[in-house]
Amino acid sequence: MLECEAANIKQEFLNEDIPGILNDLPELIIAEKKHKNQQSELIRFRIAPEDKKQIEKIAVTKGYTSVSGYLRDLALGVI
Repeated sequence: MLECEAANIKQEFLNEDIPGILNDLPELIIAEKKHKNQQSELIRFRIAPEDKKQIEKIAVTKGYTSVSGYLRDLALGVI
């Protein structure tokens, strides 16, 4: 489990992906600060624990560092 509050990361990654993520961490923190300034609205919904794990896994395999980013792009038709 990799956690970084400043970058809004709290999820599991493959061991081989951790060095790259840590290398990119400064940019992820800067990007998260920009997003916090631009994104003030919140959408919440409930899901089953199994569904949450599956969504998190898919987000990671698609290269996302946050489930929020993945779901936002999916909902907006970016992906």
